[in-house]
Amino acid sequence: MAHTLTFSGTTIVLPQHLLWTNEFAWLPVSMAAPRYSVTGALLLESGLRQAGRPIELGGESGWVLRSTLLSLRDWAAVPGRQFALVVRDEPARTVRFDHAAGAIVADPVVEFSDPAPSDFYRLVLRFIEV
Repeated sequence: MAHTLTFSGTTIVLPQHLLWTNEFAWLPVSMAAPRYSVTGALLLESGLRQAGRPIELGGESGWVLRSTLLSLRDWAAVPGRQFALVVRDEPARTVRFDHAAGAIVADPVVEFSDPAPSDFYRLVLRFIEV
């Protein structure tokens, strides 16, 4: 089950152990606050969302090399850039990094004062589907 992030023909293979932690926390249905009409009837309005699904990939086992992390950081540093995200070999989703939610969080597995490109980091990636 490969996870990949692609931009302009370049693909970064993400750790296969990244979990889609909020997969079931979003539904495509949106509903306005219930209200009453002047006759006292309950008015319920709902519809389908067209975009905006948050996608968070993370977990304790999602380790990534520092060199890959630096590439992801460079990609996330450009506002408005869209990517093709494949999670678990499902069809690709068009996403952007979710900067409002903290697009990339990475903690070293072992802390070094002078980290090498081959050092591992625990990774959390936050996207929003567009």
